[in-house]
Amino acid sequence: SATDPSIGSGSWSLVSGSGVISNPAQYNSPLISLSTTTVVSRWTTHNGVCPDKTDDVMILRDLLPDTAKAGMDQSTDNPLTKLAANNPVIGSGHWSVLEGMPVIENTYSFNTNTTLSEGNNVFRWTIENGVCPSNYDDILVYAKPLAIPNAFSPNGDGLNDQFVIPGIEYYNNVKLTVFNRWGALIYSDTDYKNTWTGVNAGNEVIADDTYYYTLQMNTGKAYTGFIIVKRGK
Repeated sequence: SATDPSIGSGSWSLVSGSGVISNPAQYNSPLISLSTTTVVSRWTTHNGVCPDKTDDVMILRDLLPDTAKAGMDQSTDNPLTKLAANNPVIGSGHWSVLEGMPVIENTYSFNTNTTLSEGNNVFRWTIENGVCPSNYDDILVYAKPLAIPNAFSPNGDGLNDQFVIPGIEYYNNVKLTVFNRWGALIYSDTDYKNTWTGVNAGNEVIADDTYYYTLQMNTGKAYTGFIIVKRGK
């Protein structure tokens, strides 16, 4: 797209890179078969014995980015997981969130850690390169809700002796508070790790009965329910 000279004539030439100028004498000639590197073309105007005048144009050809591969869908009870997409050779990638409220450690890393929100977490891995069309792939990571049991039997037989909440070990600073049926505080732990054996705050064995709990997660989510403590048959 050079200027069509009103006096004299012009011609195209290649200064660097490779390509084919379809019509070198045409000011808006097609330039085809570009190399994948920078190509510099020169437009030169001539008129008899007068000095030529030149101007250069630089063209950078972008290759199509690699095909995005976000990985396989998965289901986990661990709120901390790793996203593992393909590392592009051509182009650069970034993560975005389509569903849920996960926290991605590094959105520009193909294998970054992330903290999941409960339920569906849908991520998109997009690879881009210059002006070429981008492409993407999505992955669903389902974070299972806590399956909190409603009974345990702390009788020392080695079976179900602690109040065990599967998956709680992946969280920190989880507060468990237990009350009796009259609302009196029985037990409390600000960093619960499946260690309650049916004792009160004074480490005294509590009676077989139905108790009520609140479980406050460090994510802001809270659970409430009841626990049946039964040692006998």
